[in-house]
Amino acid sequence: IEKDGKKYAKTKAESNDQLSGPYLFMPNKKGYQANLWSQRDLTSETKQINLDLTKHLELGKTQHDLSYGGLWSEMEKSMTNLAGDTPLNVKWWAQYPHNCGTFLPPSTMTPNAKPTLNPERRSTLCNNVNVFSFLIPVKTKTGALYFINN
Repeated sequence: IEKDGKKYAKTKAESNDQLSGPYLFMPNKKGYQANLWSQRDLTSETKQINLDLTKHLELGKTQHDLSYGGLWSEMEKSMTNLAGDTPLNVKWWAQYPHNCGTFLPPSTMTPNAKPTLNPERRSTLCNNVNVFSFLIPVKTKTGALYFINN
């Protein structure tokens, strides 16, 4: 067969049986390299208010510089871990999963059927990401009030 200036060969079917027909040889590898990765994020959220006031006073023959103020702060720290796997260097023969969802859709043949877990959901070709934390978020509150006379 010639198409667009290129020649292609066509094989003849010897029989109707799949096992006796032509074979397609593919490499005996999965077709990608698994890339296991992890990332750790430290999150800090800070809310802070500072109020500083100064006043100059003269009482008789003495001078006073009064400073007063306060501060309030609230800080929350937490750590989150991300881990997952992604494929690298994917080749044409890699066997992609049919569905990467967590659940398979319920059967339409059975009434009131419930969805089932998808066995292919953990395939590296699905780009899995797990989010977890082993540290309890820590909240701290700080307050201060001060008076200074110079």
